[in-house]
Amino acid sequence: MAFISAIAISARGQLLLEENFDYTVGDPVTAHGWVTHSGNSNIIKVAPMTMGWTGYPPSGIGNETKLVKSGEDINHVFASRTSGNVYVAFLVRVLSATITGDFFLHLGKNPMGSSYKGKVFVRRDGGNHLSFGIAQSTSVTAMIMYSPFIYSLNTACLMVLKYSILPGAGNDIAALFINPDVNLPEPINPLTSCDTPSDPSEIGSVALRQGGISSGPVVDLDGIRVGLGWEDLFSGVPAQLTVTGTVAASQTVCRDATLTITVAGEGACFTVASGGVVTLIAGQDIRFLNGTRVNSGGQLSAFITNTGNYCEPVTVPLVALSKEEDKLYPSQDNSWSCSVFPNPATGFITGTVNGPGVPEKGCRGEFSIYTLTGQMVLRQRMEENKFHLDIRDWPDGIYLLSIRIGNHKEIYKIVKMD
Repeated sequence: MAFISAIAISARGQLLLEENFDYTVGDPVTAHGWVTHSGNSNIIKVAPMTMGWTGYPPSGIGNETKLVKSGEDINHVFASRTSGNVYVAFLVRVLSATITGDFFLHLGKNPMGSSYKGKVFVRRDGGNHLSFGIAQSTSVTAMIMYSPFIYSLNTACLMVLKYSILPGAGNDIAALFINPDVNLPEPINPLTSCDTPSDPSEIGSVALRQGGISSGPVVDLDGIRVGLGWEDLFSGVPAQLTVTGTVAASQTVCRDATLTITVAGEGACFTVASGGVVTLIAGQDIRFLNGTRVNSGGQLSAFITNTGNYCEPVTVPLVALSKEEDKLYPSQDNSWSCSVFPNPATGFITGTVNGPGVPEKGCRGEFSIYTLTGQMVLRQRMEENKFHLDIRDWPDGIYLLSIRIGNHKEIYKIVKMD
């Protein structure tokens, strides 16, 4: 079986960022990759998931967050773009809005800075009907392009913000699609900004804003996806994927997930026959459980991407294993997992293995650290269920942590940054 190594993944598209707030309810969102750029009250936190959207891939995953009137504003950076289009899809439910209106989401540079672009607004009329708006950068009501007052409070909407970085000066365009059909190509009639101030040198962050105390809305937000094309936003790459069965000779299969792939487990098996070729690509973890088998002549490769690129999904019928093959893999308690804190980290990290599958007197396992190019950084025995590492001298970047206890192996991503 091939261990993880790095590849440049050529794919149909690219997600620059995906945020499903799949964290513990009550956590500050800034504990998970977001950065505060304004305000220090009404800290934005993870809230329980309460909304969804049929056909939108992130729907039903993780949790969500809530923005209120005034307080902390936060942003998350992604790979900067200096030309072309940047798309941001998200779910929003407006709980209250003002007649004045205000913006609650926008774009910026990497790092954010103070030049806000692609502002998304919401306001209401006297009958509590909602209108959404878009502006390139203005907050002057007369220059904001608003929709009719046809949307409702306490109702989820799917939004797509499109920012077009065009050659020349003062001509970038911000556009907003409201409740598009996720199964159809990009519509040709979005709301389009009509203000033309100076253009930014780049777009490299998305921000959540808690508006003015007298003008800001209260909204729920979830399922933020940032991509370079319309099709990227609605591609159906799953977050979690479990792979079992048999890949036969001459079959070439690519399995991908935005977060985790689990191979075999819970008494099931995954076998790659001689001549079969399998590629696994995930964004966070790949877990090889007891019951993973590659026959001589078969190939199984696994990769963790740090770019958001994934392979084209391929559906291949899996052949059920025979009873004789089942006997090769007796059941085993693999119900453990490892938590690493802090992650991202700057100086020290602590890994803790826990769960009902952890032996009472320690794990008796081993862990290894690899770079994305496949170079081993270290390998150590783990006599107890915890390890502590000094990573102050490691170069910044992404590392892969492999933990093996018995026949159960799990792989996690560690981010080192100053």
